[in-house]
Amino acid sequence: MDQFHEILANTHKTATQVLQEFVESQKVDWPLAATNFNGLKKVKVRQFQFDGFVIKVQFNPERMFSSVSNVDKKSIAARPCFLCTENRPADF
Repeated sequence: MDQFHEILANTHKTATQVLQEFVESQKVDWPLAATNFNGLKKVKVRQFQFDGFVIKVQFNPERMFSSVSNVDKKSIAARPCFLCTENRPADF
C-alpha cells in the first residue's frame, strides 16, 4: 500500500488512473489476463422489474470453467493455493 501511495504522490494521478493503467499494462504483459478480459466481452446482462424492484441477471459463458470445478473437500484440499507465488502461472 505504501508503494501505491508513493506512486500517487509522485505522478499526481488519481487512484483510478493509476489502477486503470496497471490493468492495461497487465493485459499487455500477461497473456492470461488479456484472454480473461477479452472473455468479458461475451457477458450478457438483462434486467427484470418485479413489484417495484429490479433483478439483474448475468450470463457469462467463460465462467463455466470455474463453475464446473469439483468443490468437494478432497478436491479443494488437493488444489494448490492460487494466491501463493509458487503456484502462479509461469507467464505472470
